[in-house]
Amino acid sequence: MTNLPNPIRATHVDLSQTPARAHDAVDAIRRAAPAPLSHSDAVIARVAWSVIVEPGDVDAGTLIRQHGPVAALRLLLNPSEVDVPARLIEQVGRQYNPSRVARRLTLTDQHEFSILTPEDDAWPAALHDLGDAAPLLLWCDGNPDVLNAERVTAIAGSRAATSYGEHVALSITTDLVAAGHAIVTGAAYGIDGMATRATLANSGTPIVVLAGGVDRPYPAGHHDLIARVAARGGVVISELPPSSAPTRWKFLQRNRIIAALSHQVVIVEAGARSGTLNAAGHANAIGRPVFAIPGPITSATSAGCHRLIQDGHARLAVSAIDLDVR
Repeated sequence: MTNLPNPIRATHVDLSQTPARAHDAVDAIRRAAPAPLSHSDAVIARVAWSVIVEPGDVDAGTLIRQHGPVAALRLLLNPSEVDVPARLIEQVGRQYNPSRVARRLTLTDQHEFSILTPEDDAWPAALHDLGDAAPLLLWCDGNPDVLNAERVTAIAGSRAATSYGEHVALSITTDLVAAGHAIVTGAAYGIDGMATRATLANSGTPIVVLAGGVDRPYPAGHHDLIARVAARGGVVISELPPSSAPTRWKFLQRNRIIAALSHQVVIVEAGARSGTLNAAGHANAIGRPVFAIPGPITSATSAGCHRLIQDGHARLAVSAIDLDVR
């Protein structure tokens, strides 16, 4: 009888103690794409984040700022010693799929959109004023260089604009463009649409911020108008990946980008409960001057403007002379 150890037992490995292999999201997304992706790991990670979280997610922004987009994504998918908010872990379980992220990148390439991230020199520095609620990246159709224009004014207002409001929007936009200002809008019906058309008519620089994917111009009735913005020296941008549909929450979050990109915000018409007032709130929060145009005291479409002025949240303006046109 030999005392030699059992060779099977001697070579046994306790697999229960072997740590699971960490999921490499960037590699999984590259492998899920139908064609090789030319994007950097940081861009791919940020696209994955944009699929997982809603716009303006401060928890996600904080994690990315602390660890970088790639490492933060790895931590989210492989939570360990780092304290990752449980809410984000739940969201990744519902939203993350390598094929879904790869599809967004494939659509980006098919439409020839460009992607800007905070790692790029061309990233608009003004967006840093939003802190950890800043967009994680921007999809761009057109010329992204105009996002860093020296003078930028946002013009916003009611979708159900009156003829008075449209006349004022046309007049103010024309004067601002003549003074060299790029004009930011959401390209909505009413005041936004008039300001965008006036910018194009005067050979100005239009910037349109969408609340859905850049490949889904909204509203549909402004499809041609938005296409002209990208084709004539301006830019159409969104923090949402291609194929994303706009929602009420995304419209409200879109306003923070409009405010941050601008040196001043002009509210031409707004009702008492208008979503445009949300843009003024974002502007006030980050120190952007807000101007409101008064209207007839009987006009419900100007009630929001009057309230902004009364409450000290906006300065009264009646023409471009009252604005900062330097």
